[in-house]
Order: sequence, then structure tokens, then C-alpha cells
Amino acid sequence: MDDGFVQDGESWSDWSPWSPCNRQCGRGIQLRYRMCTRDSDGTESDACPGYKRAVKMCCLEACYKTMSIKRDGGEIKEVLVATRQCPAPPGYRPNPPLKKKDKEENKEEEEKKGEEKKEEKKREEEREEKEKEKGEEEKEAGRKEAGGK
Repeated sequence: MDDGFVQDGESWSDWSPWSPCNRQCGRGIQLRYRMCTRDSDGTESDACPGYKRAVKMCCLEACYKTMSIKRDGGEIKEVLVATRQCPAPPGYRPNPPLKKKDKEENKEEEEKKGEEKKEEKKREEEREEKEKEKGEEEKEAGRKEAGGK
């Protein structure tokens, strides 16, 4: 690009700083601009050779979305999946990936589900025990009734 090229009294201004990447994650673009001005009065002109806008690719960390996966046994598990990825520019250091946090949350969720299953099993056993006791009481009452007649 012809920075500062002068022709017939027109010249390019300095480039503006690069804009932020237009995406929150994944691949996007950054822009910068310069103006062609007349030296005599500083008004904008279209006579300068080259482009007034520059574009470059930017790449931020991968985009993620939550997906539901049905496991054997019918239970549904929520997982985090990368949806848009691109190679990071040299020297770029993204935020730490969410994997460790996700693993901790998934572990806590699995433990919670395990506790809920234990509690449900305990309630089911208590219900069965009560039904068994009720059945024995009814049998005993039936025997007493049969013996009393």
C-alpha cells in the first residue's frame, strides 16, 4: 500500500488503528482507514492511488454451544461443543479454555444425579417395605378373622 504517496497535491493520511475484531469468537475481520486529502486546503479527495480501507483476518478463541446428548439408559447430558474454530495468529494467547470448568461442573452434576438416584432408590425401598408390612398386617387380620368365626 502506498502510505503517504503524494501526487498533484494530494496525499494519504496515516492509517487509523485497526478496529476490534467484528466477532466475539471464531474468525472475523478488522478494518483500518486512511483519507486522501488535498495539501492546499485539507479537503477530502479521490485522486490518491491505492485503497482507503484495509482489511485483515482476525481469529479469536473457538465459539461454543451447548448440545444435548442422549445416553444409554435415556438420560440426557449437556455438553459444550466448539462450533467455529480457526488457527490463532502467532503470539495470540486466548483466554483459558472452559474445559476444566466444564469438567468440574459435569462432575458436580454427575455427583448430584448420583445422590438423587440414591435418594430415589431409598424412597422406593421404603415404599416397598411399607407395602410388605401392610400386606402382612392384612394377612394377619385375615387369619384372626378366619380363626374367630
